[in-house]
Amino acid sequence: AHQGKTPYRGQGSGDIKWRYRSGGPIISSPALPGGGKVYFGSLDNYIYAVAGQGELAWKYRTGGDVVSSPGITADGGCVIGSGDGSLYRLGPDGSLKFKFPAEESIFSSPVLDGTGRILFGSNDGYLYCLSPDGKLLWKYLAGDSIISSPAITTDGGILFGAEDYYFYCLSPDGQLLWKVKTGLEVPGSALVAGNGGIYWGSCDCHLYWISPEGTVRWKVPAYNAVVGSPALSPAGDVIYYTASWIEPPPGTGKNKDTSYPVLFAVNLEGTALWDFKGAAGISGSPLVDAGGDIYVLNDQSVLYAVNPDGKMLWELKLWGDENEPPKFEADTGLDITASSPCMGKDGTIYVGSGDGSLYAIGRMR
Repeated sequence: AHQGKTPYRGQGSGDIKWRYRSGGPIISSPALPGGGKVYFGSLDNYIYAVAGQGELAWKYRTGGDVVSSPGITADGGCVIGSGDGSLYRLGPDGSLKFKFPAEESIFSSPVLDGTGRILFGSNDGYLYCLSPDGKLLWKYLAGDSIISSPAITTDGGILFGAEDYYFYCLSPDGQLLWKVKTGLEVPGSALVAGNGGIYWGSCDCHLYWISPEGTVRWKVPAYNAVVGSPALSPAGDVIYYTASWIEPPPGTGKNKDTSYPVLFAVNLEGTALWDFKGAAGISGSPLVDAGGDIYVLNDQSVLYAVNPDGKMLWELKLWGDENEPPKFEADTGLDITASSPCMGKDGTIYVGSGDGSLYAIGRMR
């Protein structure tokens, strides 16, 4: 189940240890297969594996933007979607194991369930389930494109959101168990908490708590669209979520450059604990380390480290050699313009930037 947390602890510093430059902006969130490698996709159409101190291990060219994030397979390879409408499974050496064609772009990030089945959505409106060797087991048609990445419940249910404004829950064999309508698109992944509750954001500017049976228990507001996926504290008692597309609240008359809440903390009952303000929205998802510190990249490629009380520990502009934040927009139909960080065993943070680089961040020794 997606919970947005890592068993490792950050190194307590925001130094750039190394960077690897791809040929296009990076929205894809990196994944770590072990062995010192990092997998990620880029808008230059390539899937990358980088190792060591930022040396290229291999890269594989697809036919479209790679917005999707890699899912790690049992052999240490990856599965990842492309804007060319295909899902790719690559071996640890970058060799193609299979290529599965959907009918439209795949911006959803694939998830592997406990049996190795591969689950992902497509802009063709289908949620696909493939065998580990790439055979179609079933597909379920939603009412519109699926950018959301699936999440798996404790009993094997499959959760995903769609551009038709609905949250969906399917059985392991692809039958609809329930769906819940929100006010706008649902591009993010669900958080499945230890209490069985499902926490999910929508572009209608709310975070929802939904029971395992599909009943909305509460919804709490954000200043703007909740595009990223929520994350859970180490103790499992606090939920963190982000807001994108910052604009002044109606009637305030304030300048758009004024800071507004972009990262929120609530308890499991939806009571607000704190919010963290910034001048740019956050469409990526937060990462919580074992000490409770939160790491999140905003839509201008600024990485924040925030402590469990909502105080900023450090910030780092991932702008390469430029003095202005990178500007780009992928044709996802939504302004999803931020990679989400991951963390290695040694506490190094890996995240992509709009400047086209993958960064490794921690303490310089």
